[in-house]
Amino acid sequence: EKTTKKKKKKKKIDGEEVEEEADEITYRPYRPSKLRYGRAHPDPVVENATLAAVDPPDITYNLALPADIISEGKLSELQLEAIVYGCQRHEVDLPVGQKSVWKLESDGGGGGGAKKGEDVTPLRAGFLLGDGAGMGKGRTLAGFCVENIVRGRNKHVWVSVSSDLYEDA
Repeated sequence: EKTTKKKKKKKKIDGEEVEEEADEITYRPYRPSKLRYGRAHPDPVVENATLAAVDPPDITYNLALPADIISEGKLSELQLEAIVYGCQRHEVDLPVGQKSVWKLESDGGGGGGAKKGEDVTPLRAGFLLGDGAGMGKGRTLAGFCVENIVRGRNKHVWVSVSSDLYEDA
């Protein structure tokens, strides 16, 4: 467990300069709590203690990745966890059938064939991968692509500002 304090800040309140110290932030080592396979991530990983106090959702998704990706540690347990939760989320359709939620307007340019204001087929829920620097986001995204290819979904778009991720792709 590691605790850090933010620097003291000087602030003017009612014309008087006051020194203020920000709250302490406590970090705890992180390992996936519900994923039971995969090799440890090669670098130490921490999470904010507040996040650590909340249990993640149960895992209901079964990966179809080739076994060697897991057994040879090509993706760490942390990266596998992100793929599992992302794919699990992608199995959820957003509630577009309800009249007051999620209407799309046809733009006449291939917007799914819907007429203006008409309810459309469900939209797949998304997943945000918000890992910090050095966590292997490129490898994780490559893992998402492989998982989807194994399941017969062959169209993928990978957009990045980093040319370094070309090798992961």
